[in-house]
Amino acid sequence: MNALADLSSVAGCLWLVALALYALATWLLDMRLSRRQRPLRTITVYERLAGLVSRSVETDAAVHLSLGSGSLLTEAPQVASACALGQRLMEGALPRALCTCGSPTLYVAAAGALQGAAIGHGGEQQTARERPSVCLVGTEAAALAPGAWDAADGRQLAGEVFFGPFGAEGLLLAEGSPTVSPERLVGTAEIDALVGLSLGASAWVVGEDVYAARAYAHKDGQQGGLALQDAIRVVLLLAVLAGLGLRLAGWGG
Repeated sequence: MNALADLSSVAGCLWLVALALYALATWLLDMRLSRRQRPLRTITVYERLAGLVSRSVETDAAVHLSLGSGSLLTEAPQVASACALGQRLMEGALPRALCTCGSPTLYVAAAGALQGAAIGHGGEQQTARERPSVCLVGTEAAALAPGAWDAADGRQLAGEVFFGPFGAEGLLLAEGSPTVSPERLVGTAEIDALVGLSLGASAWVVGEDVYAARAYAHKDGQQGGLALQDAIRVVLLLAVLAGLGLRLAGWGG
């Protein structure tokens, strides 16, 4: 038992060291890349996001941002990307924004990130009407769609953004919504969830491009993590190819 406890303690320390090194490398890359920004590959969802913000401001119509029903405890990377996208909407002086989510931990993360971004952009003089409304519409995935419909009922929408950890409930949310909006942008890391969400969508993004939301939404000084992730993929790919080469050469049995 003592040996297992020691092994667990060592593994935990190594994990913390790895996270610290990753954070340090990301910060250093951000500092370096901020001096000479490189153009990012065009992704339609992030390009259309700016147009959606402009349309909302011009028409004084709200944007419905739904962040899904996944838990922050199991879907932290996706939640961080979704909150970054929401902050981009807030920084665009988005009036009467509506954010819905179907998980308590997700609600806490969204409320802190979006309300903070709105106050930081508009100052303390910002009225309650100008601040985003963040709603917890249920504690189970099945409650997300009807709760989101009820929250958006009667609002004039400039568009909808469904971005985050969704499951099968995404199909019900996308196809059963009684509210008609001129544009719907969709993003999720799971291909199975995208199948339902993408029905009726103007543009969608899936997989690793979802985790790039922070770099695309906040282009100044946020490319370090993206560059580091690409470097890690290259290293892992080279390691796999090297292992295959050694195996074919007769090494390792």
